[in-house]
Amino acid sequence: MSKSLKINIVKKSYPNSRFHILEDCCLDVKLKTFVTILGSSGCGKSTLLRTIAGIDNDYDGEIWIGDRLVKGPSKECSIVFQELRLFPWMKVKDNVLFALKKRKKTSEEEVVKILKFFDLENFGDLYPGDLSGGMSQKLALARALISVPDLLLLDEPFAALDYMTKMRLQNELIDNLNKLKTTVLMVTHDIEEAVFVSDKVMIMSRCPSKIVKSFEVNLPKPRDRSSKDFLIIYQKVLDYMLNVLNIK
Repeated sequence: MSKSLKINIVKKSYPNSRFHILEDCCLDVKLKTFVTILGSSGCGKSTLLRTIAGIDNDYDGEIWIGDRLVKGPSKECSIVFQELRLFPWMKVKDNVLFALKKRKKTSEEEVVKILKFFDLENFGDLYPGDLSGGMSQKLALARALISVPDLLLLDEPFAALDYMTKMRLQNELIDNLNKLKTTVLMVTHDIEEAVFVSDKVMIMSRCPSKIVKSFEVNLPKPRDRSSKDFLIIYQKVLDYMLNVLNIK
């Protein structure tokens, strides 16, 4: 069951430093919505995702997933990192099955179903090193989604892919998430990607970082990247980042 996300980080410092990477960082993500965060390199986007996932608890403030106060990692929240972190010694199907290891009962049928969901059903007995970049990315998403998390966190999931593969996987991601009804928070540097997949685009300031601007993307999906309405929103986001935040 999808859940909302509420963030109120008063301050988050670098280890062994008084310098704040996040400060007064507040964010609400509504149920079953797709929100993307944009910002300059080093502004703390990935750090924010790690705190939400419960991996990094060294901050002042509170993070709520639904009615649960985040104090550590939980099965209701899945994260896909920039580095895919697949297990090279495990077959594709075993990489996916690993995500269910804490459950008392696991099902091979569930693995087959999610692999088919991502068009990977014929590659279950291969190893990650045998896959293309796009297929590896789909495997990472399959592993994150097999437990149908209430909240999915994506850390620049398509950054390492070529443009055409990236566009294809963005379409597949939207289609799959529409079926699963999962709440999603993604960070990226790609403005076009953010406008294409998101219900809302949020902008982070430079350090100490906070959310300083949001843009609603009220366009039907699937979206036309060349449409006038799409390009208007794209230009608004770009103008804000260039002229207000001076990110160039």
